[in-house]
Amino acid sequence: MLGGFALAAGPFSGSWEMEIGLSPQQTKPFSAFSSTLNAGFTLSFLTLTSSSDFIIDGWLWQEFGLCATIGFISFDGVMLFEPQSGSFLYTQGILTLDFNPFVVRWYAAMTGSDSPYGLNYGHVLDLYGEIGGGAFTFESQTFFGAD
Repeated sequence: MLGGFALAAGPFSGSWEMEIGLSPQQTKPFSAFSSTLNAGFTLSFLTLTSSSDFIIDGWLWQEFGLCATIGFISFDGVMLFEPQSGSFLYTQGILTLDFNPFVVRWYAAMTGSDSPYGLNYGHVLDLYGEIGGGAFTFESQTFFGAD
């Protein structure tokens, strides 16, 4: 059985997807359950998002996102939590300066102490450019930390 629902009104957006597995001949009639609730809010140059994932055992993940663009500067970031234990799992941010045809990106990421990777963080400086309509491209990535 599949279900879905979408909402969009003004600056708000969202969707809800659900899957339920039924086994009527079994002692446990519900064999599977998963549900994802997405919500968003957009105002001019800024978008805030939330994504909640549920399974048969409860609330699995909670993710929050933020995207913003002003002129040639943009930022995209997410944070992931495990609500049942209250654990912070992961965060990532990408700051982009787009000087067409050259792009500078600064990636920063961190995993929480309760994640499978343990507490860790790192950065990447990415320089990209193309000349002659893509006839010649170059990219340089410099990594800092995050072994």
